[in-house]
Amino acid sequence: MEMTIWHVGGGGHDCGPLDSILKLPGIKFKLYLFDIRSPDESRVESVSEGQIAANIDLHVISAGIAGDTTTREFYLNTFELSSSLLQSSSLTASDNPGFSNWGGIYKNMFTWSQNTELKETELVRVASADYLIKEKIAPPPDVLSMDIQGCELEVMKGASEAFKSKILAVLTESEFYEIYARQGLFHEQLAFLEKQSFRFVKFFGFQKWFPGPMVGLGFATVTETLFIKYLVNKKQLSNTDRTFQLFTDYSSPQLFKIALISFAYNRYSYFYTLMKTIEELDPIYWKQLNDNKSLELYIKSYYIIKNNLSKLQSNPGYFLENPLRVPKDQIFLRKLFFNFSKLFLKIFHLRGLVAATEKYFGWDSRLGESD
Repeated sequence: MEMTIWHVGGGGHDCGPLDSILKLPGIKFKLYLFDIRSPDESRVESVSEGQIAANIDLHVISAGIAGDTTTREFYLNTFELSSSLLQSSSLTASDNPGFSNWGGIYKNMFTWSQNTELKETELVRVASADYLIKEKIAPPPDVLSMDIQGCELEVMKGASEAFKSKILAVLTESEFYEIYARQGLFHEQLAFLEKQSFRFVKFFGFQKWFPGPMVGLGFATVTETLFIKYLVNKKQLSNTDRTFQLFTDYSSPQLFKIALISFAYNRYSYFYTLMKTIEELDPIYWKQLNDNKSLELYIKSYYIIKNNLSKLQSNPGYFLENPLRVPKDQIFLRKLFFNFSKLFLKIFHLRGLVAATEKYFGWDSRLGESD
């Protein structure tokens, strides 16, 4: 089983919420990253960078990703992780994001306008997801992962063809209030994705910003969000105007990929429903899954749930008291995450942040470990 993942943006020492998918045992990945370049550099193309792990093939696309295919100004800020294709918003210029608590280079940074103080602008080349797919520069992703400073909704809208039949999960940074000028907010992401038959799953923590001095409690402003393709049967649509797609609209391999993504985030109920659907509708593919030794964990987990369903009659809390225990895969070490972060920083012209991050956190670049 192979999954295609596009990861756009990011920073720090790991891949954020995407890690949970990349840790799935027995699964191979094609991972695509995006290299923002000036318009006078080489044409838009995909370059294979080889394997960064036994189960991950890395490819780099020589363009940024946005809502359309064009050239844009890129705003490179003093604090480079806030650099964006969008200007910072005047609405939150005086907000305190609380980053000063991090210390180090952020010690005296008390407002968003300080964080997004412009160092320079440069003209860069960007492309839409649909363009990259149409031109066969990259295959459509099963998972779209984004942390691109306010441009996430724009990228989604530029992937309309990919959403029709291919994208099965979206991991995205979401804002509840504008921090970049005219950006899409969480409620707009939700509205767009629900129309594509996605269901909101969870938030991964919150940044709480202060509209003034850092006193008391702040406002939930920034988070990361998971959406998963949500499929139903016809009966579930009998008295609703919502337009979720049907299980039968998707192939068995696609159903299994959605099940894997659900499994990665401990959404075992939906995982079970998807696996049960495959078992009932496609016995040939179900046998193939059962015969594949590398997928044994998922088959066993399904049968653990199935074989214990009867216990819910006498004890509705059975699975709460006896949670499914999944062994953690050990393929990914922090060294991989750390080296991965260096690649991200290089791609997004943030090379200087590596040294600053190492100095502040005390990381040993040889190990990717904190002292």
